Formats: sequence, C-alpha cells, structure tokens
Amino acid sequence: MKRIVFGVLFMFLVSSGLVAQENGKPGKVLQPRNFPRDWHLGCMEVDTVSGADVYRAHDYLKGRTPKAKTIVAIIDADGDVTHKDLKNSLWVNRKEIPGNGIDDDNNGFVDDIHGWNFLGLPNGRNMDATDVMDWEFLRLRDKFTNVDTTKLSKKEKEEYHYFVNVVCNFSVLYKISSSEKTYNMRVQRMLDWKKRRDSLGDDVNNLKTRSYGNNTLCYGSSIHGTHVGGIVGAVPTDESGAHGIADVELMFVRILGAKGDELDEDVASAICYAVDNGARVINMSFNKFLSPNKKLVNKAMRYAEKKGVLLVNSAGNNGCPIDKYPCYPNKFIGKKREVRNFICVGSLGPDGDVSRFSNYGKINVDIFAPGEHIYSTVLNNKHKLASGTSMAAPIVTGVAALIWNYFPELTMEQVKQAILEGAESWKGRRVTLPRGAIKIPVSFPFVNFEELCGSGGVLNALNAVKLAEKMHEKSKGKR
Repeated sequence: MKRIVFGVLFMFLVSSGLVAQENGKPGKVLQPRNFPRDWHLGCMEVDTVSGADVYRAHDYLKGRTPKAKTIVAIIDADGDVTHKDLKNSLWVNRKEIPGNGIDDDNNGFVDDIHGWNFLGLPNGRNMDATDVMDWEFLRLRDKFTNVDTTKLSKKEKEEYHYFVNVVCNFSVLYKISSSEKTYNMRVQRMLDWKKRRDSLGDDVNNLKTRSYGNNTLCYGSSIHGTHVGGIVGAVPTDESGAHGIADVELMFVRILGAKGDELDEDVASAICYAVDNGARVINMSFNKFLSPNKKLVNKAMRYAEKKGVLLVNSAGNNGCPIDKYPCYPNKFIGKKREVRNFICVGSLGPDGDVSRFSNYGKINVDIFAPGEHIYSTVLNNKHKLASGTSMAAPIVTGVAALIWNYFPELTMEQVKQAILEGAESWKGRRVTLPRGAIKIPVSFPFVNFEELCGSGGVLNALNAVKLAEKMHEKSKGKR
C-alpha cells in the first residue's frame, strides 16, 4: 500500500470533517495537527502517529500471494454500491440474476446482488428505525405510574427498577411528557412507523420470518455505512481516493437509517443473512443501551459462532464505562456464557490519546484502534473525515480480513487471538479517562490504560499478521 502525505489539502478536509454518531451522541474531538489523511494506517516508529501499523503489515506480506478474498459484511446504514472506490470491492451474489424480480437462489431474498436492506418496504420505498426506549416507555408507563412498590413481586420490582433507572433515563417521551401536544405528536409518529413496519410482514419477536425488506441498499439518508465499508475495503481510483485495509468482498446489509435505534430482530436477521451468504467477518458499528429482544441477537451470534464467523463491534461514543452501563450488542449471552467470536473496539486519536468520546470497560471492551479523523468514502463518489468508535471497529475488521486473505485456514478463535495478543501493550500508561454525553462522576481523571480494555493494548496489524503466520506454520507442521 502507498503512503499518502498531505499538507494544506488535509487541513481543508479537516475543516469539512464530521463526527459519526451512535445513539444520537456524537464523539466530539479536537482538530488534529497536520497529520496525513492516512494516519490510521501508519505507526509511531515511522510516521509518528498512533496508527494501526497497517502499511508495515502489507510490507511484511509482500511477495506472497493471497490465498483468498475474504467476504466482509457491513451491517450498517446506506451502502453506496456505485461509489467509484467501492464498486470493484463488492460482494456479488452470482447465484442471482440481477433485476429479474425472481429469487433465483431460493434464499428468500429477491435480487440480493450486493446485500440486503432490512428496512426496505415491499413497494421499494424505505423506512427509518425508531426509538426503542420510547416503545419501552409506552409499554411500561401505565403499569408503573403511581404504583405501590411494596405490593410488587420480586420480578415486578426488577422490572420497575429497569423502568425507572434505564427506560425513563433515556426515553425522550418521558422527558417531554409534561408537554401534552409534543408528546402526542411523537406518539403518533411512532404509531405511523409501526404501521409501516407491520407492512414488512415480519415478526419483531421471531427470527423465523427473515425474508422481509428489499434490495435497495442506499437511499441517500446516511453516509455512515459507506464510510465504514470504505475503511475496510476501498480501492482508490485517483489521488483523492480512500485506501481500505484489505482486498475484500464487501457485503452491505442495511438495518440503520438516518435516525432511531436498530431493532434487535433486524440485527439478528442481518447477522444470519451475512453468515448464510459466506461472510467470515461482520462489522457492526452500532450500539444502544437497551435490547428488549436480546435473545434474538444472542441466537444469531451463537449461529455465527458455530459457523466460525467473527463479529467486530464498536464500543460506542458516550464516554461511558460500559462495564457498569452495558451497551448492546455485547458478548454476553447468559449469566455464565459469552460468545467466543466477539471483539469490541474503543477509539484512539492520532497523538495516542484515548478519544474522549469513547466508551470503555475492562470487561466489555477488548482493544482500542484509531477512530478520529478517519478518511473514507461517503455518498456520491465523495470522501470525508469522520470520528467515532464506528471508525475504529472497521480497522480491526480490515485487519481480520487481511489475515484471512493470507491464512484462510485459521479459525475464528485464532484470528481473534492474533489480533488481541498482537496488540501493542499500553499497560501502565496513564491516560485521561473519557468523558462524554453521560456525565459519570469519577474520583480520578487519569487511569492506567489497562483499566479501559481487556487486552490493555491497541491494535497493531504487523504484530497480528506475524502471530497469524506462526499459527499457520504451527498448524501446517502438525499435518
């Protein structure tokens, strides 16, 4: 891969940059010094940036022939499959005949050439997601308004505390309930949404109905999915282009709109779709603080685990300790069980600072990766900078795909092990504790880095590739 050195033009791009949002909460970042736009691919030793050491990983692999082209699913918002830097990196369902209106491969999805849109209406139109917290508030409001808590059963008390401490804390409806007109307007919009959702013909509590939606992957409502996909696998067509991390086949699976939360059933359906259609690694740059149908997502993640598919998830942009305030999806599928195929990623800036918006947690976050001012593809053949853990996750996803391109016989567990054990250790390094939209009282503003994630380190593609190579050689010696 070619290093790009930018000066004045980069600073112009910074001025027009954006910050990606999760749960409607942007990750606020300071403008950087004059970094090259591909800083996330460099390293401290060569480029004096806290990049993921991707360039040196590619240098190390030079002279070798890739054995595979990994299929990577981007479960996200709009994926612009016409973008000049993405169109040569798309997954193609060769069992389908484009545009004939027939489900040629009998997988339940008509004309799913480059992926699927689980927010698509039967008439070809689109719908946004909705606010899950508001639906939970409506569901529980009458049950617990002015309730006598002394008469509640143990199970009802647990639900009551969930309603008061979680639902009411995050529900917009609860916060505007004193304004009757505004409240009623929002409720009506939600009811209208439900009618459109019902027209999809699915059951939000059941994974058996997974063939809803349509094949339109981009409505121009959000740049998020296109940006995330470009980080993994963009191939630049000119000097303004974006460099992806690996030569991959990008499968776009749409479950996010311009606003609202991803529904658990859509998340689960999207995971199953990606697995069934050959994805080896799935990027999920989304999260929320509530998962009413988590059992559906758990089932889908177990299915991916059984099929050897790696799931890479962004930690979130709330500056929040998610060991204490859990985000979803997460690796836990029971009190004593967690899936083995899940990596959760926090965000770093170019100077080696932990992004002040990044969520963190020694139990729930596995590793940190570059996530600020990441240059990638957006709609209409354009490019922009974006910041967020949404940008950090696909850098890990890209490294996983790079490993599988050269060592396709490695298992999901081995690729995850290579990434986490290959992390550059930052144990003992004092860093500023992230502070975001949720103001968490803290006694000390500085912590050792190992308190922020399980590996105590940051992504290093070169180390990961070398470890993967050793695993490959070891397994080859046993045969």
